[in-house]
Amino acid sequence: MERDWIEIGSLLSGVRFQVSVSRDGTRKVGYRVRPSMTHTTNSDYLCKLVGRERIPSKGIYRKGSDLEKCLSFIEKICNTYECWELLHDRKGYDNIRWVLDNPPPSDWSDFIEWSKQFDLAVF
Repeated sequence: MERDWIEIGSLLSGVRFQVSVSRDGTRKVGYRVRPSMTHTTNSDYLCKLVGRERIPSKGIYRKGSDLEKCLSFIEKICNTYECWELLHDRKGYDNIRWVLDNPPPSDWSDFIEWSKQFDLAVF
């Protein structure tokens, strides 16, 4: 059980979240929104969660299903044990959660409105 708590502490203190928005001519609205999660250690919990033997190269998760699994796990741990204060990058978590809950639209005028809401939520 002690090993589990050490692993959870390592996960919550070492995970970082990022949402990047960049120009992309191949996208309908000309921009790409890319959420990602980084963790540099080979966390057993993350590996089991996403069904891999080891974490991806450079510890970066970008696949939506991987992100959802990891965020759900973090939410379950933090809510069950009331340990949100251990999550080092809470702002990044809130940002990525918002983007996953509010995916960017493919219509330009809707995207402009979405980007305003994104700015309010993220900044």
